[in-house]
Amino acid sequence: MLRRASRSRLVPPALFLVALAGCGDGAAAAQDASGMPAFRVPVTWAHAEAGELVEQVELVGDVVSRHHAELAFERAGRVVEVAAELGDEVPAGGVLARLDDGVLLQELAVARAQLDAARQTSGWLSREAERGRSAGNRVLNDGEIDRRVSAAAAALAGLAEREAEVARLQERYEQGTLLAPFDGVVTRRDIALGSFAAEGRTAFGLVDLARREVHVEVPGPLAAGLASGAPAQVRSDDLPGAEWTVRLDELVPAADPATRTFTGVLRLDEADPQRRLLPGLFVRVRLERARVASPTLVPADALVVDERGARITVADLPASSEPGPDGLPPAPAARLVPVRVLARDRERAAVEALEPGALATGAIVLVTGTDNVWPGAPLMLQPPPGAP
Repeated sequence: MLRRASRSRLVPPALFLVALAGCGDGAAAAQDASGMPAFRVPVTWAHAEAGELVEQVELVGDVVSRHHAELAFERAGRVVEVAAELGDEVPAGGVLARLDDGVLLQELAVARAQLDAARQTSGWLSREAERGRSAGNRVLNDGEIDRRVSAAAAALAGLAEREAEVARLQERYEQGTLLAPFDGVVTRRDIALGSFAAEGRTAFGLVDLARREVHVEVPGPLAAGLASGAPAQVRSDDLPGAEWTVRLDELVPAADPATRTFTGVLRLDEADPQRRLLPGLFVRVRLERARVASPTLVPADALVVDERGARITVADLPASSEPGPDGLPPAPAARLVPVRVLARDRERAAVEALEPGALATGAIVLVTGTDNVWPGAPLMLQPPPGAP
């Protein structure tokens, strides 16, 4: 009969390793007083340690620019000037290209001349109408006064029409010059000197490299546990060895109906002043999901998670190493401990026992061999991999 371990008097596992040093491989080959082999389940172990664990998740995304535009002329025409080439940096308001404005300038000159004439005619008729109203029917009959007032009103309407025509032609003239709406780099040029530019067809692409950000796809279950400001590391397969530290600036609070994923936004404005992460690059993002200080960090391989929940197996050491009636030292006994997982990474997991006091710092946690272990099973503790 195995004795349950007393937590007040624990024997270091090293003493059991010495006592069982003569055992062969597989289930322990130690013999009892009758010469029969004494069964021990071989397992490897590690101590539960206190420390901090940072749980990260790896996501994928793309570098994009917050300011990007495909620019087109708002009217058709022949290209007479191309002022920017691919890769050129242009300031806001800088000229990209111009169209032939010869015919439009002639139309605009005629319209302006007609506007000047309309202003003079309207001014004269307005004065005539005012004199007629001032003189009254003592000098002019009511019909003449009404005629003058009506002529002045018609002239004023004609003036407004001429002003609108000049404004329309002026706007059409200005549409013949394509300007950069913001500081940026030319990433596309689809016109050439002498070519015909169609109205609304893309002529230039412009990207602002000073305002870049990473968009990552965040699965729904993960999005619920993320908060703005979470630290993250960004790297690209196209830039081996380079890594940028940023933060999660925003998590768009609506999922994509097609993919059921949320979009996380990480801005690169200050993190990449050399502008190595260019729009269009595919990147990998390690995002901090949780940071936990725990008294019981265990190897990730020690954790078993199934439909019944999460659990680990610990080895309880007997109170004494004195041999029993069979002449053998008492074996450590296996104990299953249901736990709650607070955070985990590839190597470790931060856990806490569901039963208070069932797991403490320094506990002997079984790492391998647990498939053959049952509660109370006698154990043969073997050194952890890599131990001296």
